[in-house]
Amino acid sequence: MRAVRQLIEIEGVSHHFAGGDRSLYNVSFAVGAGQFVLLAGANGSGKTTLLRHLNGLLAPSRGAVRIDGLSTVEDVGGVRRRVGLVFQDADSQIVGETVWEDVVFGPENLGLPPTEIAGRARRALAAVALTGFEQRLTHQLSGGEKRRLAIAGALAMQPAVVALDEPFAGLDYPATILLLDHLKLLHREGKTILVATHEVEKVISLAQRLLVLDHGRLVADGNPAEIAPLLGRHGVRPPCSVVHGGTIVPWN
Repeated sequence: MRAVRQLIEIEGVSHHFAGGDRSLYNVSFAVGAGQFVLLAGANGSGKTTLLRHLNGLLAPSRGAVRIDGLSTVEDVGGVRRRVGLVFQDADSQIVGETVWEDVVFGPENLGLPPTEIAGRARRALAAVALTGFEQRLTHQLSGGEKRRLAIAGALAMQPAVVALDEPFAGLDYPATILLLDHLKLLHREGKTILVATHEVEKVISLAQRLLVLDHGRLVADGNPAEIAPLLGRHGVRPPCSVVHGGTIVPWN
């Protein structure tokens, strides 16, 4: 059997903010190419801080982060071409006045030929069902449409990893289902997916692996069905099926 390539490597990572506050404590794990990983934790557990280490927005105070073998400190540019990070606040990463201007922004900054930029943008918009929205003004989009545009902007960079921070925040039920469908499709296409959320019930059926952060420490890592019953002790609401003695059914 061929060994799975380790695409994300987190080794002994601790992070101290200015003033001495620490948000991560000696966190270590690796994620193989093509995995769908759920990172759970209560608000303030360190999920966002950890995600920001994946593309060099934050550097570890101790330890190392590598993406596809590249150090997030020594090769930030190479890392950011491999990791598409989607923030909880989609407005914070939408920079274009129109949908088209926004989705081409990243590829243009890579200096790609115009034909490749256009092709990437069209494919990214199609992947999140925003074809036909090209000339829509971004400030007129709904919350769910903005979230999908943020994902399209990340996809246009053709990353190996798509990492999303609290992607369901502010989404209604139809928008949540649409987002889950897109995540499932991206995973089937071979993307490595990392979703950080405290709303585990919405996505746990897609996850192949569940990591749990508690006050900056990695306290669990393994099969979602086995770890889900332990979530309550770490400040995360377990899925209703688990609370009532059922099991987690994978969303095939």
